Amino acid sequence: DHRDLHRVDRRQRQMCIRDSMNNLQKGKEYELRQSVWNEEDNIGHRGDYVQVLGKTDTVMGVDIYRVYNRSQDQSMLITGHDVK
Repeated sequence: DHRDLHRVDRRQRQMCIRDSMNNLQKGKEYELRQSVWNEEDNIGHRGDYVQVLGKTDTVMGVDIYRVYNRSQDQSMLITGHDVK
């Protein structure tokens, strides 16, 4: 039944999942779930571990974080959706 998609407990659970992906902890390491690219090249490979340096911005409700990728020896910008 399509009404199940609109139940309050389902919407709350979806919001919790979304919010948990949007709240990375400074100093904590996360694994990239996908490769990350900038305009020039691949700056992060799936499976690389990145350490959160801090939150830099929020764009359309999505938090942007600066992280350090040891494998690539560089910092990069990601969202919580890029890590697992």
